[in-house]
Formats: sequence, structure tokens, C-alpha cells
Amino acid sequence: MTLIEPPPTRQRLEDDGYLVVPRFLSDERVRLLDAIAAAARTSCAADHLGRDRYAGRVAEMAELPQLADVLCWPEHFELLKRLGFADPKWFMAFLLQKPPGGEALYWHQDWWGWRHHLSYNRAPPLMFMMFYLVDTTSDNGCLRVLPGSHVKPHPLHEVTALADYISYSSFDVPELFGRVEGEIDVPVSAGDLVIRDARLLHATHVNRSAQWRPMLSISVAGAYANLPSVIRRTMEIKRPKIEKTWPPSLWDQVKNDLSICPSAGTALKIDRVPNFRTPTHQ
Repeated sequence: MTLIEPPPTRQRLEDDGYLVVPRFLSDERVRLLDAIAAAARTSCAADHLGRDRYAGRVAEMAELPQLADVLCWPEHFELLKRLGFADPKWFMAFLLQKPPGGEALYWHQDWWGWRHHLSYNRAPPLMFMMFYLVDTTSDNGCLRVLPGSHVKPHPLHEVTALADYISYSSFDVPELFGRVEGEIDVPVSAGDLVIRDARLLHATHVNRSAQWRPMLSISVAGAYANLPSVIRRTMEIKRPKIEKTWPPSLWDQVKNDLSICPSAGTALKIDRVPNFRTPTHQ
């Protein structure tokens, strides 16, 4: 009996904090992205293996103008609009590549706006669209998640405040690497898309294979026009300024879909630890 994957829904994303969209990329597009990833492993300056061995090799979009066409693929935005996100704008993009033998990535979450009451809504303030370029399982470093941890407290939230120490030093926090009750693996096939709420607690397995595990991650605000100005201003400060590094023709190609907040204004004080009991109202 063949199991049919249920269609992706906004409800599943809001309940679990992540959503798998099978076979989102065509084989041709997987080959295109895989070629870009292979070239980036040798040509990009942003090789973070020495600084953060847990993330693997990271190349960010300022170094990758060849992603211009990819970032403009209309299917990304059409899918988000079908899921009820009326004004999707992308924010950052990274090629994240776990090398053969690459270590597990520690438990963490990627949202920095916990001082704003918007962070405690069910709707994701920021999402990551994660495009997998090879079949990915627990053997070669697949994603691990704690469903629901984007909207409810978990003991790991306090511990993840120490994650930055792990990235930049030999500081060791065993709780951030072990198995956690309720965690599940998210195995995927090449061409699958995972949409993940930035607030979701997640980690990865070790890459025990002899091959690289590449993945393109694009961060997206689903309802950018409705975000409070303080959050939009913070995103503007944080986003890589590709208009300074990309050829003008490629910048013109992508700028209408990018989160840009040129006006001056107050930015949000960065806070990566949620307070579900008494959320700050800013």
C-alpha cells in the first residue's frame, strides 16, 4: 500500500513549527544548486570550519551572486501565499554544507526578537526555507526538531543561551548535544523542502557518510508588510548588504523580493531567550 503525503498546510506549520514539502525542486534544479554548492566548497571565502565546526562550511549570499535566479524563483512565493502568507520577503540566504564526518549541530533556535510580544503568536515571524540537495537521514546529518517548542517553553531554552560560547570557543554544554525527550528526526529526499519556524528548537545529527551534505537555507518573513517597524528595522541592520557586493544587474533582479527597510528608526534589542510566562510587550 502506497502512503500518500498529505498536502502542506499552514495549520501543520503553526502546530509543529515545521513543514515538509516533498519533491518541491525538480531534478534539474537540484543539479543546478548542487553544482553551485560544490563550487562554493572551494571558492567561497566564508569557510567557517575553523570557527564553528558544528555548522560545517557556510557560504552566505553576499558571496553567491549566482543565487540571484534561485532567489527569484516564483514557486517559493506562490507556495507561501498558498499557505496564507500575503507578503513574503526573503531576508538572508546561506549554503550550509556538512562535510564527511562533520559533527552534530547543537540544539538551538534562530529567533532574536523575543523581547517583542509578536514573538509569542502562533504565526511565525520568520521562517527558513531549507532546500535539500541530497537524500538526508540520520546517517548523514539530517535535521532534528522538538515539535511545538516554538510556542511553548522547554528546559532547553535557557541552555541554548550558551550556544554562542560553543561556536566561538571550546566551551562544552553536553545538554545541547544529547538526545532530548520528544525530539524527532526529519529525513528528506533530494529536492524536498523543509519550512521551519525560526523559533523552533532544532539540531542535526553527525554526518557519518563519506559525502558532503549540502542544503540551501533562505530566511523569509511571511507577512513582512505587517511586521512592526522595530522588527523590520532590526532585519535591515542584520541583513547582508548584497547591493555592495553583487553586480548592479543582479541586485536589481532580487531587490523587490528582499526585506528592505531604508528609513531610520529604532531597532529591537536582540534577545534569543524566550520568556513565555511574562512576554515583554514592546
